[in-house]
Amino acid sequence: MIGTKDNFLPEIELEKYKNRQDWVDIAQQGMFWLDRKAKSNNIFEDYILNHLAGSFTNQIEGFEYWINILSTDSQLDWHFDKDEWLYKSENIVHPFKSTVWYGYPHEVEGGQFEAKGIDNYVDPLYNRLLAFDGDYEHRVRDITKGERLGLSVNLWVYKPEHLNLKNPITMNEINEHTNIR
Repeated sequence: MIGTKDNFLPEIELEKYKNRQDWVDIAQQGMFWLDRKAKSNNIFEDYILNHLAGSFTNQIEGFEYWINILSTDSQLDWHFDKDEWLYKSENIVHPFKSTVWYGYPHEVEGGQFEAKGIDNYVDPLYNRLLAFDGDYEHRVRDITKGERLGLSVNLWVYKPEHLNLKNPITMNEINEHTNIR
């Protein structure tokens, strides 16, 4: 199932997400884990704990999150969200749910979300939340103008192995499995 909710946050709360550099800083740092009962360390964790956590089952252990900034020269091809470490051993385990929130007022043409077997595409509209089953194979359609900023959050019933390692899997290794070009 794929669902969307437009105007996900009230306008008054969106102001703190309008600084592009905040998005870039987190995007450059890679992937993060946030336990369900943790305290927030940044505005994106505020969003997860205050707006996303309560929307889903209490069986969620925590949230894996990262930011994708895509443009005409960096697309995201077909992939599915998974525990990257277990995937290396050919075990495929998916998150309970996957979400993308377009919380930055980007200007983009193209860049729609597409899932295999689903006939419609989802436009990356500002302040839209997109949620889908974690095992859907999906991609971002080609961007023809501008850039697309999205906060991706996977909801897990356990902490994925690649986030437990002393030397966690790098974003470059993940990108190899998700076909970012």
